[in-house]
Amino acid sequence: MLLLSAIGLFLSLWIVIPAPTFTLLPLGVGAPEVSPWLFGLNAIVVLFLLFSHYKGWIYSMAIACCVAGMVLSAYPLSQVATANLKAIDAMYQTLGIDYPAKIPAEMRTQMRPRPFVLSDVFRGIPLEAVRQQSGIQFAQPKGVPLFLEVYQPLESGRHPTIVTLYGGAWQNGNPTLNSEFNRYMASRGYTVVAIDYRHAPNTPFLHKLKMSDRHYPIFANMPRP
Repeated sequence: MLLLSAIGLFLSLWIVIPAPTFTLLPLGVGAPEVSPWLFGLNAIVVLFLLFSHYKGWIYSMAIACCVAGMVLSAYPLSQVATANLKAIDAMYQTLGIDYPAKIPAEMRTQMRPRPFVLSDVFRGIPLEAVRQQSGIQFAQPKGVPLFLEVYQPLESGRHPTIVTLYGGAWQNGNPTLNSEFNRYMASRGYTVVAIDYRHAPNTPFLHKLKMSDRHYPIFANMPRP
């Protein structure tokens, strides 16, 4: 139990501690995202310890680790309500207080009830069928082929477009990353274009931005429905 409590505390610490190296970056990014799971892990270990027959300093240390882990993992959860209100307020300020009334009824049924739904953390976001086109080469700067992925709703027609860039500290990754997010947005009526870029250290940072700017016209030649 001491090992489990220590693991729970170690993972929970990355919610508030910035990752000092690229190797530890997944912990710094992932810990806040799975904080409900971490809270549950720490709570289960605490309950087990309270109803067990363990005693002594190891028992006390395990309890302390779990309680500290629960406090840390509860921090992101305590901000959910405020984050939802701020997101909704930003939509009102940008689109107008009456923007929901301008959305067709059939489209309103696809909208989320709130920007963040806690139950989605545990059950996942349901993914619906979409059209996907993979491995479309759109450029080859200095002999480096660049590809993109296109996700579209099943319904043919004109759809607003979202352009996504995958994470990886500009050093690794490919356009197939974040496919679940891209599929989800496509199922909600968007065309999603996940584009590639050249990686550091072979390509300086500013060159990557110029590449993206210079090849925006490629979207005019994207496959049509």
